[in-house]
Amino acid sequence: MKKTILITIVVGTVIGLAVAGFSIFSKMKIHGKYPSGTKVASVDISGLSPGEALKTLQQYTDAYLKSELKISFQEKTKSFKPEDLGIKILPQETLSTLKTVNAKDKNILEILFFPDKNEKNMPLVSDIDENVLEKSLNSGFGLSELAPVSATFYFNEEGKLAIKDGKSGLVWDRDKLFKDLKYSATNLKKPSLKIESSTAGPSIKKEDLLAQEEEIKKKLNHQFTLLDPIYSDDWNVKLTDHLDWVLFKEKQTLELPYFGASPPSTQKLIAIEIDLQKLDPFIDEKISKWLDRPAEPVKISQDKDGKVVIEGKGSNGVMVQRVALKHAIELAIE
Repeated sequence: MKKTILITIVVGTVIGLAVAGFSIFSKMKIHGKYPSGTKVASVDISGLSPGEALKTLQQYTDAYLKSELKISFQEKTKSFKPEDLGIKILPQETLSTLKTVNAKDKNILEILFFPDKNEKNMPLVSDIDENVLEKSLNSGFGLSELAPVSATFYFNEEGKLAIKDGKSGLVWDRDKLFKDLKYSATNLKKPSLKIESSTAGPSIKKEDLLAQEEEIKKKLNHQFTLLDPIYSDDWNVKLTDHLDWVLFKEKQTLELPYFGASPPSTQKLIAIEIDLQKLDPFIDEKISKWLDRPAEPVKISQDKDGKVVIEGKGSNGVMVQRVALKHAIELAIE
């Protein structure tokens, strides 16, 4: 009888230890790992730790970024690497949105019969640099050369203000291509993509500039004064005397309504900008040679008798702030 009880105790202890060991092992196996069914861009990361999952996804994303996407426009088809289109994939940010298994408070029955599951296929977080994208597409298809051209002002051979008419062109659907590329990047898919386009007229027409012509002439003839802060030897300037400074740039204005719920109105027009490279010689000749002062460093040393010797004034230099002057001139003629 005593022998039977002893055997029962031993067997029970062994079974208890086995269950406890199995429970600990099971928790260690799943704790901090992604649950069954977890996928990112169809890549199965079930049972992986965040570090293991990141390494796995990085391999897939690196391969995708160096692969080729076929993009067609009209009758032409070109191959581009996704990374050359400004596509960036962020697996770390993607994984930060997913939860891992917390097995600390789970018992063996929950682990065996009610395991955590994730049936969602998570898309990757991605971004696209639109400037890089446009540069690559322009290089491949010459889209900028086909785009509408706005009417603008220019100076004819006699130095008179004249108008160059605009022309119609093709406008490509940025939103659609951006959406297609996003789908490709977030799912690591490589479909053949097509750039859609439509014909559009110039955003600024000759009639618009005819209405603006007198205003531009007034700005060109407006005299403004550059104040000399030291010698009071001011400079009186008109842009008609410096036509090489003048650039005509397209600009969009936004007019907010004062009353009511009407939406704000926008208008495109031509504005005058100052060409800093052309302004520089004037600054060099007329202003900087009088006003600019180099910094004077101070030097402290000891002579042979051990006395302190101070050489120089230790004063800061003075220099014309050219970019600020350019903007000040643009404001002065408004």
